[in-house]
Amino acid sequence: MRISLYIPILIFVLNMNLLSMNENYKIEIFNNIPSNVLTKLMKISCIDENNCISLRTDNNGTGIMLEKTTDGGNSWTLIYADTSFKSSDSIYYPKFYGVECEYFDNGTILILTDYGKIIRSNDYGETFTEYPEIKNYLYNSFVMFDSLNAITTSTEWYDLPDAEYQILKSTDACESWIDFTVPDSITEKWNFYSLNLQKDGSIFVYIHVKYGIVSDSTKNYFYHTDFEGSFWNFLEVPKYVDYVYMFDEYEGFATGKIQIPGSLNDTAVTSKTYDGGKTWEIKSKTTWPFELFSSQLVHNDTNIFIAGTGFGFLKSTDKGESWFEPNLQITDDNIYLLPLLTSVHTYFDSHILYFVTHIRPQVLKATKIISSVNVPSVKPKRIYPNPVTYGSDFVAEYEIATPGHLKMYLSDLSGREVCPLYSDFAESGSYSTSLRLPENISSGSYWLVSEQNGYKHVQLLNVVK
Repeated sequence: MRISLYIPILIFVLNMNLLSMNENYKIEIFNNIPSNVLTKLMKISCIDENNCISLRTDNNGTGIMLEKTTDGGNSWTLIYADTSFKSSDSIYYPKFYGVECEYFDNGTILILTDYGKIIRSNDYGETFTEYPEIKNYLYNSFVMFDSLNAITTSTEWYDLPDAEYQILKSTDACESWIDFTVPDSITEKWNFYSLNLQKDGSIFVYIHVKYGIVSDSTKNYFYHTDFEGSFWNFLEVPKYVDYVYMFDEYEGFATGKIQIPGSLNDTAVTSKTYDGGKTWEIKSKTTWPFELFSSQLVHNDTNIFIAGTGFGFLKSTDKGESWFEPNLQITDDNIYLLPLLTSVHTYFDSHILYFVTHIRPQVLKATKIISSVNVPSVKPKRIYPNPVTYGSDFVAEYEIATPGHLKMYLSDLSGREVCPLYSDFAESGSYSTSLRLPENISSGSYWLVSEQNGYKHVQLLNVVK
């Protein structure tokens, strides 16, 4: 095994498009969902870092399970559960599935189901009131502007397969709904889908072309409007623009995906506009494990997070001009590292972020480490080549800030150790370490784990024949 000091250089990771930065987050479990393959975690919503609600469903029995914490995730209490079944025979499944929840500091809690049933509490979850289902509703997208005003899109599901998409709005905390005023010229051409809430309270409505209307397969389409529907600006954008967020009238960013026909190796893309969405410039591309960006969280112009098909999250501090993958320091062996689907949910000025892993449901707490005194000393940078052929060498580059014992090994995607690679005392400095894969290792994806002083860093390594 060869170890040599090297001069630090600017390093690019994730398909050479995302900057590596020394920003560290401690990762711990916030809410550990029971390991039931039928359980889905749908949403978390918080009024501060200590007071949150968590919505999940169990496809085998309970369609809505809403839990609440008042102590930052140390303990959770079930405050609402719906156990009404569609059938009474040996196969049990819920009548409703919870799909959205919101929590406001005035004590209002709202749950939305897939068929438009609203459950509301006005006293922090002590009591709940159930409202009738929204007529002809099938969930597509839902946005609350505050504790009273909401907009939702849906399919008039009774008319499937020839259903129309509709937009509804409420001004009384979802107790009643009215049609959202849409010009006839728009309804004749478009089906309404997802809603992107903006900084100024306006929304971008992601739309689909109706059957039979000529469209460009390389384009996506949006309407920009406000809660009153007082204007309808039309945007025709490149196909890689899926989620739009505008910082002002002209500047904004978007996430999306470039699909490669016949290939599973799709590309996740971030892009920027400087002219109000007329033109877009690609800023980053990344393939596995970030092939798809599934969620975006804009806390302010300098704290923007995105996540998708990769464990963890990416961050931008310059309005989406560049993105980097923070160092995640994992201290709990019960955290599952499957890089299949992650979403970010909420961020606080105390530098705490809550994010969710969906394939094996967990809510994780990421706490930014501000003081360098308590930062674990090992800081992985890049590994190359990647992928690597089994039985051959690859190089891991990293920094050691404080002398200590360093252990490096491969684990499978569930976190189980597969083979040791290195174990020795390391002095402080910058290193380029040659590691050899055993010949009997199977092809596939693994984590390269660097462990020191009880902290773990993980990097994805692909092994091929």
